[in-house]
Amino acid sequence: MKSICVFCGSNPGHNPIYKETAIELAKEIVQKKYQLVYGGGKLGLMGTIANHVLDCGGNVLGVIPKTLSSEQLLRLQGDHLVLTDSISDRIQYMVDSSDALVVLPGGFGTMEELSSVLCWSELSLHQKPIILLNINGYFDQYISFLQTAVEEGFLVEANYRLLKTVSTIEEGFRAIDGYHHDVAFKHLSN
Repeated sequence: MKSICVFCGSNPGHNPIYKETAIELAKEIVQKKYQLVYGGGKLGLMGTIANHVLDCGGNVLGVIPKTLSSEQLLRLQGDHLVLTDSISDRIQYMVDSSDALVVLPGGFGTMEELSSVLCWSELSLHQKPIILLNINGYFDQYISFLQTAVEEGFLVEANYRLLKTVSTIEEGFRAIDGYHHDVAFKHLSN
């Protein structure tokens, strides 16, 4: 079975469009017969997407650090729940268990996950598609920041393109289906 890792917030956000999109993504994951790999929590967008995948009869793998309390866990047990020693181990396990990585809105944790998987892709430590689902323009300023990093010579343009930014779930699955990792780590010329 193919798996899609979804990084997203443990809060739902104020705009209902974030939750609606998480539910829509959950339905597409089940329809396309993917397993959901996610951060293991029951709150926010994380809980929304996982609950809807489970409710639709889909498969879910939750990955959560041991340091988080069991009260934060969804209704996963046994082989469907992995406890890791650290946040870094959690991210690594999620990447290793997935064929594609999708990022929805979130806070510090989501941004750490996104930054980690982008760095690892740039270094060719993984060659999986990274899809940024830019719901309601949520990531516009982040995208602008990355473009500034390219313009200012801190990020190679080709490596910037490792991040596939989309505005719809349909575009995201097309980007996953057509993905080819053809960039290895490169330094800018002096």
